[in-house]
Amino acid sequence: MKQQRRENRNKAIIKVSIFVVFVLGAIFMVRFTPVKSYLTVESLGKFLDAAGFWAPMVFMLVYAGLCWFML
Repeated sequence: MKQQRRENRNKAIIKVSIFVVFVLGAIFMVRFTPVKSYLTVESLGKFLDAAGFWAPMVFMLVYAGLCWFML
């Protein structure tokens, strides 16, 4: 029984560690790389204009991705 609890705790620690690394990586990417300049309304509008027919699908994918990254 104690072995199973220890394994579950280790799995939880690994999951939390991965989440923390992901969040810190996202923060680093937005703050210290030029990615932030691509995450504006104007740049998204230009990108969607260039997408043409596929603009609605591209918008949905970009929106879902940004929500997933909490931006």
